[in-house]
Amino acid sequence: MNRRLVVGVLLAVGAIALLSVFAQRPTGASVFSRQADGLKATMAYLEARGAEVDLRDRPFGVDEDLGVAWWIALPAPKPLDEDEIVALRARLAAGGTIVVSYDDARTSLVRRQIFDAVGVGSSLPIRQEAPSGWRAWGDWAEARWSLEPVAPFDSPPLRIHAIDRAPPPPPDARRLYRGGDDAGDAATLVFAYRRGAGTVWMIPSAAVRNAGVVDNAALLDLLLETVGRRWSIDEYRHGLVDLELAAAGSAGRRAWDFFLAHLALAYALAALGLAWRFGPPWREERPSFASTAAFLRGLGSVHDRLGHHGDAAEALVERARALDPRLSRPPAELTDVHDGAGLLRLARSLARRRAASSRSLP
Repeated sequence: MNRRLVVGVLLAVGAIALLSVFAQRPTGASVFSRQADGLKATMAYLEARGAEVDLRDRPFGVDEDLGVAWWIALPAPKPLDEDEIVALRARLAAGGTIVVSYDDARTSLVRRQIFDAVGVGSSLPIRQEAPSGWRAWGDWAEARWSLEPVAPFDSPPLRIHAIDRAPPPPPDARRLYRGGDDAGDAATLVFAYRRGAGTVWMIPSAAVRNAGVVDNAALLDLLLETVGRRWSIDEYRHGLVDLELAAAGSAGRRAWDFFLAHLALAYALAALGLAWRFGPPWREERPSFASTAAFLRGLGSVHDRLGHHGDAAEALVERARALDPRLSRPPAELTDVHDGAGLLRLARSLARRRAASSRSLP
């Protein structure tokens, strides 16, 4: 393989890895994200409707104000520790409210931790498998659903991008919106239920992201009327950290940065070692394919260069006498050969002698 190509690939992979480690862009459903899957427009709408929105920059804790609703937006990259799981359960037991906007990923440690803490089952498939045809797959990937309210609840329908999976509502849940063009009426996607003395709201992230605020403002109004107007949106899961916590964890981050620096150095040395030339450059000679005459001329030029004329003359005489035993040895002046011309004269003399010998046969 081309050594330069290998080195180029290694450097490109290393650059991408470093960018992924040090990049600080908002991830997933963050209120700092202006992308379609962010929550910046959602927070702006809540504040415009008179809500008090606080951005949580620290782990979940116990003994916090129960009048503030906690909003956990998925997907989120930072997992919960054991104390946070205990805090979530304690908050529900004490009468607090937790709103979870869930994603439809197949595997997620954070989602599994939160679902277990609020007492809801794992997500189940609610949509048909993707078709194999290219055009059909494109329609499937861009499909949008209309979610209808569940009677007796009356509200305008919601419009969301189709999702693949959703958690099943508990038996005692209040079912609010269900359905989807290929999910079936039995798929309840928005519901609320009691857990201890508290309340859990489960809503699909697709209904409250920036791209869906205009179509689904009725859902946000319902949350404001039912849950209240004091909110704490968990941004700690998305990288927002209090200054005191950041200072306390700076030593650990410095150790991690030190480790990454050593890793980058080892990677650079490996790339340099592959790029370094081992020994002088050389190119393997290609074998030549030619006629027998060309081969013999080449062989003759080798012997001529090495001065093998005398040996060649002796071999030529012995070969001629082996073919014709009556042939006498040529004179010494002919067999004393020192160059190619002398070898040619000897060969012609032997040819004439053989011809004469053949004519003298009875």
